[in-house]
Amino acid sequence: SDLNIYANYKQGFLSGGFNGGSFNAAGDFSYLPQNIDGFEAGVKSRLFNGMVTAELALYTYKIDNLQVQVTTDGTVQELRNAGKVSSKGAEFSLTVRPTDGLQLYANVAYMDAQYDQYFATCYVGQLTLRPGTGIGQCASQPNPTNNNRVGVLQNLSGTELVRSPEWSGNAGFIYETPINDALKLELSSGVTYSDSFITNASSQPRSRSPSYALLDASIRLMDVDDKWEVALIGNNLTDAGFKIVCHFT
Repeated sequence: SDLNIYANYKQGFLSGGFNGGSFNAAGDFSYLPQNIDGFEAGVKSRLFNGMVTAELALYTYKIDNLQVQVTTDGTVQELRNAGKVSSKGAEFSLTVRPTDGLQLYANVAYMDAQYDQYFATCYVGQLTLRPGTGIGQCASQPNPTNNNRVGVLQNLSGTELVRSPEWSGNAGFIYETPINDALKLELSSGVTYSDSFITNASSQPRSRSPSYALLDASIRLMDVDDKWEVALIGNNLTDAGFKIVCHFT
């Protein structure tokens, strides 16, 4: 009852469609279904009479025709297919409850995700700045993932997948204690970390989000039956643009 070892094979899909808002009778405005299949295996465990819980998961997936949002003609947002993508990685989580009311947690994830085959729309200015048919260069060339249709494209095969930081994770605590027979108090704080990652499907260099760490904290006054709460929530407290929110339920 305290140990679960598992392995599975998964398949899934997202249906295809067309970009109705950017209809161009002379172009290809449809996009194909996205298909995914792969394996996942892991371990889930409870230790020391439930005081510690730990989980480890390993995965590897292949994705065909990944649906990505791109900008065409400078301003038009469309869904396009990214050919073939592979993603593999690991996730680990740990929760410790050393005393009543106190919970410590930590999660870390590693991901290696890349385009195996992707001829993408060039970003603005790329044809002038980086002309050619090499990786990350822009030229008029056939797209093997779209019936060899010729367009002004860049080959991103072998480069990193959009919005896929290599390392990410979080850690923090939650502490809850009664005040009296009717009220209880909860204190919590956590740090979230992410490696840098590309935010644009055309891999525009300036679209890279830098690595970051965010510190959040909150204090909540609650009814013992959780019927209502008053909370003071602070987001991104170490940044000049931090936000504090008052929350009533």
